[in-house]
Amino acid sequence: IEDHHIKALTTQAASFWGALVVVYKTRDKRIWSKFATLESKRFSSLASYIAETPEFIAIMSTENYFENPRRTLLLYLGEELSLDVKEMGFFDKHGVTVLGLNFLEYVEYAPSRIGRWKLVNRIMESGYVLFPVLIGEKPHADGFRDYLRVLESAVHGRIMSIFESLQMEDFESPSWVERKAGQLRERYYQTIPQEVLSDLGTEYWPPCMKKIIGEIQAGLSLSHQARFAITTFLNKIGWDEDKMLELYRNFPDFDEEKARYQIRHILGKISGKIYEVPSCDTMNSYGLCVRHLDENKICGKVKHPMQYYRVALRRIKSKDD
Repeated sequence: IEDHHIKALTTQAASFWGALVVVYKTRDKRIWSKFATLESKRFSSLASYIAETPEFIAIMSTENYFENPRRTLLLYLGEELSLDVKEMGFFDKHGVTVLGLNFLEYVEYAPSRIGRWKLVNRIMESGYVLFPVLIGEKPHADGFRDYLRVLESAVHGRIMSIFESLQMEDFESPSWVERKAGQLRERYYQTIPQEVLSDLGTEYWPPCMKKIIGEIQAGLSLSHQARFAITTFLNKIGWDEDKMLELYRNFPDFDEEKARYQIRHILGKISGKIYEVPSCDTMNSYGLCVRHLDENKICGKVKHPMQYYRVALRRIKSKDD
């Protein structure tokens, strides 16, 4: 590798960690998630480019004597992410190279839970999900793409784990870090519709639901419980499937096939069971209760978000009268 290549790689590595610290200092998980998504997609794009570039493969073959440099690269990427990945061997007369990923890690990092990503729809052997990544020495379109997509998801998870584990409050940061973090926050907030910053939604929604829908519109990735709660609530107040789907496009990990399936399942279009809005006690157990944000002073009088909604509607009607 040429000296200028080493210098460029060193600069990129330093830039990544510098950017990560600045993003962390915004103290906004929406910005953390945006950064993780950007970097994970950059990773998969670069990995795909390298694996499909003949010049790179020629260099690896010549300078490192790798018999199959693409296979070596794909294994290396998985191992560097601390994934339990291994070569499962060659299959059929075309010489298909198959890599296996531990099924527990596959379940954790698969980008979806439906369609081709559903575990029962994957081929497994000895506890490993199989990916036919190469035919001969050339990338196998579907298996190669799916393998890199799972690695991309793992990169996203790794970056978010770094953010969650950092404990930098006790350390004094250079002034430029705090300044850049402030500028980044300001620029990000300017990209969000103004109504989102003022608790998007109707004035008379329960504060828990107002907060959840505001976070969705702001592009924050939410817990399964929060997604379930808001979907049941929107269904009860008359939102249809397409309107919900349009809202959920704001999720940084949006997958239309997955989102539509989940909405239809909760609405009873698949199982036949229509799920109810969680009670206040359940919302509290989920960590989603924010009654301290209740400006209408209704939370203390009700035990269910829909009860709150009905009380609020009565107040509206009495005001109109």
